[in-house]
Amino acid sequence: MARVMCGDAVANKLAMVPLSNNTMMRRIEELSRNVLQQTIAAIRCCKRFSLQLDETTDIGSDAQLMVFVRYFDTNDVVEQFLFCRPLAKNTTGEEIFRKVNLFFEDHQLEWSNCVSVCADGAPAMMGSNKGFISFVKKKNNNISVVHCLLHRENLATREIQENLAIVFKEVVSVVNFIKARPLNTRLFRALCDEMGAEFSGLLFHSTVRWLSRGKVLERVATLKEETHAFLKDQNHELADRFCDDEWIAKLLFLADVFCHVNQLNSSIQGKEKLFFDVLESVDAFKGKIKLWVHRMKSGKLAAFPGLNLFVEEKEINLDVILPIFLQHLNTFLSELDRYIPSNDYCRIFNWVRNPFQVTAQEVHSDMDCIAEQLIELQSRQIWKDKFKKASLTQFWANVQSMEPNLSNLCEQAAKALLPFPTTYLCESGFSTLTLIKTKYRNRLQPEDDIRCALTTIDPELDKLVKQVQGQGSH
Repeated sequence: MARVMCGDAVANKLAMVPLSNNTMMRRIEELSRNVLQQTIAAIRCCKRFSLQLDETTDIGSDAQLMVFVRYFDTNDVVEQFLFCRPLAKNTTGEEIFRKVNLFFEDHQLEWSNCVSVCADGAPAMMGSNKGFISFVKKKNNNISVVHCLLHRENLATREIQENLAIVFKEVVSVVNFIKARPLNTRLFRALCDEMGAEFSGLLFHSTVRWLSRGKVLERVATLKEETHAFLKDQNHELADRFCDDEWIAKLLFLADVFCHVNQLNSSIQGKEKLFFDVLESVDAFKGKIKLWVHRMKSGKLAAFPGLNLFVEEKEINLDVILPIFLQHLNTFLSELDRYIPSNDYCRIFNWVRNPFQVTAQEVHSDMDCIAEQLIELQSRQIWKDKFKKASLTQFWANVQSMEPNLSNLCEQAAKALLPFPTTYLCESGFSTLTLIKTKYRNRLQPEDDIRCALTTIDPELDKLVKQVQGQGSH
């Protein structure tokens, strides 16, 4: 009995002994390698896939290229982290292509099977002569190129009418005055607490964060009375702005507009977003702007609740500022049309979303080769029943895996479902990179850690355990 108790005590003590850094590193590498092998095997099996990629500079001043892949498995569309590799010297399109192409060669992936590439609009990515896409086109000229719709939407919002741009600049100046000085921050927090404010502080503006502008304006608009009291106490030159009803009206208008923009931005972010969903969200937003313009011309401001409430309370004459608001909305609409023009994508691939409602005669003329296969699909009751129960991507994944005679139809459906509309996954991956590679671990090569953090594939633990020799002394 004593021996058993002694043995249990030793086992418990050994279980509590922390693993060494090298042992942890090896285990993370083995898990990552196993997950990558499963991912590559799945990509080879399905053949068709799409990529999204972006690069950033980490805490160690290393330029990191991050790539995600989307492909069909037997049950659904899958999005997986592919790799994150440092760019040793330049971040040129040629160097980015060399890294991706080398990965393809090492894992026997074919560019001919890549249906789409999504990236931001940087010259290194989209340059027509020396950009990454130009080198990809030499490998596969039929590949679909997507300029991230999040980046395009953000570019469209940068054009602000001059009178409103001055207001925004002054708001940022006020925020910096309060936030950049610790004493001012503490005093402002105490003032907000005394006045029973909803929030206790303002927010810094960051041009690289998509939602920042709207959040900053919304917070200043909410704390406008507290901000005015603080600036007046500090004898700040912009204190009088918060007594100017016209200036406040412009601030509230900007806050309401960018609140709508943030809602659009949030709706097109996320995993497993399809091109259909994002384009329809943008088109709906354009329609809303047209409606706002029409209503605003007749003095109706219900779409801008903060501005509307302020105008009713102060009984402001809108004759002076209303043209400024209308001009901004019209400019915003034209910028959206310039960066995200309406196209026939949804109409051309309508048969993908509604395979049992669109007739073969309605299929786009460039896709006549699939009309007969679409008729064959529509004739089978089993697929009609599955379409009602499964999601769109699950339906087409099942068709692809179970109907090899409909390969042309599935190939065209993949061109509609596989392209990434945004580089959201890369952006979220950069957040993971920031958490993993810190100033205390600035020499870490983070690819294996990121893969283990982001993957949805379970490592084959039984297989890995069999490959490792156990400690005989234990």
